Amino acid sequence: MESGKQTVLLIAVIASLVAGSYIAATQGLIAASTNPLSGSTNRTPDNCLVEVPDNAIMNSFVNSTVLGTNATYADGKETIFPKGSCPQPAKAEMYAMASVAERDPKFIALENGSRYILDPMYSGRTCYSTNGTCVTGVTFFLYSDVTYHQCNVPGLAGKLIIGGIEVDFKSDTSGRYDISNPTVSTVPSWILNACA
Repeated sequence: MESGKQTVLLIAVIASLVAGSYIAATQGLIAASTNPLSGSTNRTPDNCLVEVPDNAIMNSFVNSTVLGTNATYADGKETIFPKGSCPQPAKAEMYAMASVAERDPKFIALENGSRYILDPMYSGRTCYSTNGTCVTGVTFFLYSDVTYHQCNVPGLAGKLIIGGIEVDFKSDTSGRYDISNPTVSTVPSWILNACA
C-alpha cells in the first residue's frame, strides 16, 4: 500500500512540475525544474557542481575533521561534501541558478580569475512580508588553504574564507525566478568567517 501512495505522489509532483514549467515559460520566467544554461559568455561549464535529487535532504555536517554539507538520498545513502572543495551539491533550482550565475559577466569580473565555490547551505530564497517580494540567492566563497577554527571551536575546522560573491535572482513565492537580470555583489567581509 505504501508503494502505491508513493507512486501517486510521484505522478502528482511530475504533473505539477510540467504545468509549472509551462506557466513559467509563457510568462517569461524560469521554473525551478529547468536548467537554463544558455549563457552568453565564454565560461566553460563548472565541474564544481553536482546536481542532487530534489528529494535529497541536505544539512550542515561537522565532525572532528570535516565541516561541510551532508546529502541524504531517498535510498538512505549519504554523501558528505567538505566545505570549500569540489564538487558541491545543488538541487535543480540551485544548480540552474548557480550555473547561470557563473556565466554572468559581473560574476566573472568579481571572480577575477579566482575559483569561487558554491556554498549550498548559505544559498536560498528569502521573502519579505512588507512588500511580498522574494529573492533567491546563490552564494559562492573563495577559500584559502589556511585551516580556520570557526568560532574558536576546535571541532569546527574548515578552510578560511577570504572572499564571497552573492548572486540574487528576483523570484516569487511559488518558486519561479527571473534569470534575465541578477544582482551580483560581494559578501561583506565581516560575514565571511562570522560565528552564527
